[in-house]
Amino acid sequence: MTENARWRILIEEHYTAHRGIDAHAASHVFADRDTAREAASVLARDYQPQHPSVPQGRTVLRKDADTYVVLVQGMTGVFHFRLTVCEEVATG
Repeated sequence: MTENARWRILIEEHYTAHRGIDAHAASHVFADRDTAREAASVLARDYQPQHPSVPQGRTVLRKDADTYVVLVQGMTGVFHFRLTVCEEVATG
């Protein structure tokens, strides 16, 4: 970790009903890892993924201190998204 670390939350989610995966960083940048972890915990409960379009419920699983996997029940099946706290080490 660098002294002026910047922390982001990577969101990986289905972008079609055919199970394609899209990865993008949440727009907010955090100055420290703990704050990013707190934000990831909130996102795990509140983030509205593209699919399913009509969520019926969700199960939040914490894989480790930096990673959540969220199962979202839809009308036709279960979708999931993953949130990972990452240190930004370079940008273009």
